[in-house]
Amino acid sequence: MTSQTPPTDPPRKGTVRAPSLLLINTGDGKGKSTAAFGTVMRAVARGWKVAVIQFLKSGGLEGRGGKGRQADRSRLVGDG
Repeated sequence: MTSQTPPTDPPRKGTVRAPSLLLINTGDGKGKSTAAFGTVMRAVARGWKVAVIQFLKSGGLEGRGGKGRQADRSRLVGDG
């Protein structure tokens, strides 16, 4: 085996890519979006490139066992 000296010059720009990071927040209850956007703010503060993809439930009342709009409104609390 021959001994090689490590390179002293940094790699050329564009030849080294930082590893990507994917975070997925799941679970019941609250706090998932808050945790995700807090992490986004920390990454942006460090100068990282950030993308956010959020899947939202759609369809309104479908999948609620056929309950009507009136029954759904009776459970609303607060103004926003």
